[in-house]
Amino acid sequence: MNKSLVVGVVLAGLLRCSSASGQTVEHQIIAKTGDSAPGTSVVFGIGSPTGGFSGFALPVLNDQGHVIFLGQLTGSGVVTSNDSGIWTNTGAGLELVARTGSSSPGVTGGSYALLSTPVLSTQGHTAYLSTITGSGINGSNNQVLYSRTPGGTSQLVARLGSPATGVGVNINYGSMSAPLIRPDGTVAFISGLSGSGTNGSNNSAILWGAPGSVQVLARKGSIAPGTGSALFDHFPNAVNLVNANASGTLVFQSSLALGGSVTSANSFGVWSGTPGSINLISRTGDLAPGIGNAIQSMGYTTITANGTIAIPVVVATGGSVTSANNQAILVGTSAANLQLAVRSGDQVPNASAGVVVGGVANLGSKGDTVVFRGRVAGTGVTTGVNDLAIFTWSATQGLNLIAQQGNVAPGTGGAFFGTLFPTDIFGGLDYATQVNAAGHVAFVSNLTGADITTSNNLGLWLSRDGTISLVARTGDQIDLDAGPGSDLATISSISFLERRTNLSSGYSALDDDGAITWAARFTDGRTAVFLSNLTAVPEPATLAILGAGLLSVGFYWRRRMNLKASQREVELE
Repeated sequence: MNKSLVVGVVLAGLLRCSSASGQTVEHQIIAKTGDSAPGTSVVFGIGSPTGGFSGFALPVLNDQGHVIFLGQLTGSGVVTSNDSGIWTNTGAGLELVARTGSSSPGVTGGSYALLSTPVLSTQGHTAYLSTITGSGINGSNNQVLYSRTPGGTSQLVARLGSPATGVGVNINYGSMSAPLIRPDGTVAFISGLSGSGTNGSNNSAILWGAPGSVQVLARKGSIAPGTGSALFDHFPNAVNLVNANASGTLVFQSSLALGGSVTSANSFGVWSGTPGSINLISRTGDLAPGIGNAIQSMGYTTITANGTIAIPVVVATGGSVTSANNQAILVGTSAANLQLAVRSGDQVPNASAGVVVGGVANLGSKGDTVVFRGRVAGTGVTTGVNDLAIFTWSATQGLNLIAQQGNVAPGTGGAFFGTLFPTDIFGGLDYATQVNAAGHVAFVSNLTGADITTSNNLGLWLSRDGTISLVARTGDQIDLDAGPGSDLATISSISFLERRTNLSSGYSALDDDGAITWAARFTDGRTAVFLSNLTAVPEPATLAILGAGLLSVGFYWRRRMNLKASQREVELE
């Protein structure tokens, strides 16, 4: 799919064959306030934020350049019960997936009431949660999970209060977590369970499958493989803690029921596999390979394309292990080959001498690269000033520092990175840190420094091949006019995907070509969804040979794609 605007196509050959002296950003508008909303007779608008957002929010992107997003409507007949929906561009332009107030498939008399952030597979399949309303619908049966093939219709995967497949007779689905999605459209989710024989010791499960063929991956109260006779006790009801790669291998975390050989010191673990074939990867109380002390706790876990599972851990202090070197990332495809990859106290290869890893947390992955948030410590590092950091790790490239609090933020005229993972005002969680299969990283950060105010203190950046480039910043302007005219709008807030670890499972805002999807709210009240790319800026000598005609097109492109009216021709650092 072509992700550039028409002028980008005109210049594409030039950009490919020129040596680059810098980079510029291209913004393709996917949807904006005032555009006709496909599948309806009205337009995209601001709406009343009944779904916790206003305008557009939290768009998701796959590796085909397709975007899916939540949007709001305005116009004749639009009321709070039908003012939002989900749209995707996986076909020939935008198409409506679901709209509040419209009939909910598979539920007689039901209609959509509140839609969740959708997921999007690499093949264009989607999945989403919704609450529903209608005759006979109440709090015991008003949550549904749908999946949808590209261009097809939504199919019911599970409904609160309806029979849960693969679990047992007379057992129903309870409240469900946000889903994961594989390339072929199968989904994984956590569900509560109710009905015959269920109680507090067996009333939840991780489920996996497609409409009509859902299977149990793991159930509370069942024997946890690799533990002898210990029982699964609690699956943290957050999508961050259940993950899958494109080949279908899932990794999940669970606590174990206390009793017998299970104590508070060994009651949490990480498992991976597929339904019917689950294996223990690591457990608290195990000795951490490469360190030798017992694992005390585990953070968000991820799985790479080649099946490597990465687990952030904290180990017990004692002997040579202190609070300065007791955090680590363990990697492996099984318990047998688990090994130490990163440890606090390790020198950061691409940082100043004496700067070491200070801590690790919140892992994510795409391809075979792991991205994680953490801290640095050591020479020149002050807590709360410049100790926050974003890293990547891969088996081939090792550890790499991507960005550090307190460093100059490129494209800002001298401002500094502040909080590298601030809270997303749209949904209340912190912004995601995204990585693609090439190891490029997209992240949101606050800014500090002179001339920084609440109107220009937030930005979105892409780190690619060692260069960090600004994609968008509050206070900057973008031209929303699709033609030769100018319609400059000033960004007041940025909506980027919230924290997710399962970047291969439908929650990505950065594709493998380096394109980024995000949404903006502007000071005039309008909103828009973008697909943005960084491209090389040609050398002046190369531009000169094109003649006045192409030069005028080049000037038009630079003006159209500006980040700030007063900085139209300034290359990003």
